[in-house]
Amino acid sequence: MAIRGGSIRKRCYCRDESGRRLGARCSRLKLASGAWSSGHGVWAFQIELPPAPGGRRRILRRVSNTQPGTRADVAAELARVCELMSLADGDEALADEIAGVLMACKRGRPLPDPRQMARQLRSGVPNASSVSVGEYLTWWVTHRNIDEHTRIGYASHVRVHLDPHLGHLPLARLNSAHIEAMFATITGRNRQILEDRASADPARAGAATATRLTTPATIARVRATLRKALNDAMAKHRLIDFNPAVYAELPAYDPPRVRVWTERAIAQWKAGGMVPSEVMVWTPEQAGAFLDHAQRHDPALYPMFLLIMLGGPRRGEVVGVRTDQIDFDDKTATFSHQLTEHGYQPVYKKVKTRSGDRVIFLDSATFNDLRAYWELRESWRIAAGARWPRTVTVLTPVPGGYTPIQVDLFFRQPDGRAWHPSSVTDRFQRDAAAAGLPPIRLHDGRHSAATYMKAAGADLLDMRKKLGHASVTVTGDIYPASLDEIDRMIAERTAALIPRNRPAGPRTDAGPTGPDSPRAVPPATDPTQRTKDQVTAQEEAGSPTDSPTPRPPATGTAGAVPWPRPGRRRDRYPRDVR
Repeated sequence: MAIRGGSIRKRCYCRDESGRRLGARCSRLKLASGAWSSGHGVWAFQIELPPAPGGRRRILRRVSNTQPGTRADVAAELARVCELMSLADGDEALADEIAGVLMACKRGRPLPDPRQMARQLRSGVPNASSVSVGEYLTWWVTHRNIDEHTRIGYASHVRVHLDPHLGHLPLARLNSAHIEAMFATITGRNRQILEDRASADPARAGAATATRLTTPATIARVRATLRKALNDAMAKHRLIDFNPAVYAELPAYDPPRVRVWTERAIAQWKAGGMVPSEVMVWTPEQAGAFLDHAQRHDPALYPMFLLIMLGGPRRGEVVGVRTDQIDFDDKTATFSHQLTEHGYQPVYKKVKTRSGDRVIFLDSATFNDLRAYWELRESWRIAAGARWPRTVTVLTPVPGGYTPIQVDLFFRQPDGRAWHPSSVTDRFQRDAAAAGLPPIRLHDGRHSAATYMKAAGADLLDMRKKLGHASVTVTGDIYPASLDEIDRMIAERTAALIPRNRPAGPRTDAGPTGPDSPRAVPPATDPTQRTKDQVTAQEEAGSPTDSPTPRPPATGTAGAVPWPRPGRRRDRYPRDVR
């Protein structure tokens, strides 16, 4: 769409008797000859842009950024406006977008670069040339082709954290300082919540207790969401030239380590409720006690817990395993799909990664327990009669939404319905508490399986295959904890590899005392050339300097002191012999 007009002239800010600005009516703007005065007024241009959607006229007026400036400077800015408007190429929507950007340019700020504007217009993001951080993130979450569960997590980060703190900023002006200020605000809010929880005011403490803290892990995930969105803005949409989230510093955070519930840790937990780590696993004896309790008191879910503790499948994988995937002939279980949650809605879909599609072998005891569960399930089916559903209806994601499908799940409730994943977690916590065991999460049963496999002698490749990890690095760095008995055995076996010929008799605590001992003071060849430090050291040792082998004092002598004197001495390295 072509623009109309465009003129260059001088303006001034003089006012008449009533206080009104004279503008172009000032008589001092021109000389008697009609030429423009070089000592009064500033150069400016005026141009009419396409009207707003409501039909309102839009007239762009800008003065030179450098007062009084030159006519050439203003002419160059007018030419840039025309070049920017020509990018619309007859598209009224683009012409309206460009005009809105130009009208929003404040005085003293440069006009947009035509090349950057052209790049933004081709990005496919609506109003990309003037988009804010909040507008872009909302559009990005909606249009990005990702799993719906991941989309829900991204949308939560945008809604709760990113939009309230950064949403008002222009995307092109977002920098690392803005992001670090957001993290500082979140950390300050956590600090205030903790102070309120310790308050003597019951109302204040109660309100703070009901308020959730933003954990360091959540802060790291929020930054990861922002970094991914800005990577797309830079690489795919060409809206920004660099990603400020990459350079923003996070508060110090170390991922939790997997810890074992030792006897000492249990004593501390019983005394004050202290849990050593966010990720805890049971010892084999504790896991056995839990499985025995679940087998007696919760037979409907016992085989699920058994598979998680020994085979390491995720919660959704074990809940979503089909009947045809439990092979009683080969004693194997196949995990290719999972019954997980999108929000609170159960959804049946493929496992997380290609490596997660796997087959695990069952031990004889687990095989017998699964067959016993199958017989129990058959008794439920016979008792229910025609009311027992042959398959259950679950939703599976498809482009644009979900569609219902029929699946014959292996693990069912006594009435034939599918288990909700959250119900399985609740029952696990209830059974663990009833068994009198320290708390772990249901997912920590997967960590426990990795720990037991490591203790049984499995290498990282075997563990990666059974757990369904995409990389052996994840298996080695995160999952397996160490059992004390195994570590002690490894330490003894390692020491036994080195042959030793140790001297007979009791060991002394004095340590090495020869001339190569770190506590020995190098003697001087000439007693007259001894330094002050050497003299002091020899006097403390109670032996003459020229004695080749110092002798310890006799034991049992009155006033005798240990020899040599314990502790590190300041004169270990005399300055004159360095």
